[in-house]
Amino acid sequence: MRIEIHDDFNLRKIVESGQCFRACLVKDDLYRFATRNNVVYMRETEKGIFSVSCGFEEWQSTWVKYFDLNRNYRNIFEEEYGKHPFVDKAMNAGRGLRILWQDPWKY
Repeated sequence: MRIEIHDDFNLRKIVESGQCFRACLVKDDLYRFATRNNVVYMRETEKGIFSVSCGFEEWQSTWVKYFDLNRNYRNIFEEEYGKHPFVDKAMNAGRGLRILWQDPWKY
């Protein structure tokens, strides 16, 4: 399935952030994420366009919440940027990260 994400979203940064242990780079630019009994493989095919290995229902019921896609991180960045130089540096470095909604206990 093909999905569009019109927000800050960087697969590499999410995997390398250390906030999840079951996500990984499988090969080249293909990433795997797992939560509960769900696994999705994702690849960015164009800017903001992703190929995902699950169907629409699973994407909506599991992965939209997991990647916190109902929150617009780009808007937060634009609203907060320029208020403090140190925070601006941190926001630039972390741009594309998402706060993952994981289960408190790993399966």
